[in-house]
Amino acid sequence: MENLLRRSTMQAVTKKQIGRMQERWVLETDRTAIAMRQGLAWMMPVFFMVALIAYVIVRW
Repeated sequence: MENLLRRSTMQAVTKKQIGRMQERWVLETDRTAIAMRQGLAWMMPVFFMVALIAYVIVRW
């Protein structure tokens, strides 16, 4: 009887852990996507400012 109780408890714990791992992966993927977009949001204006300065220097 105790073995059966232990086994069911262990299965419940592993199912909880698996659920948490899946949630963690989703959160990490979302966080990575957000960080990538933030990096792109910073790089685009910087690139265009450098390109504008280069254009002005070449035309001058």
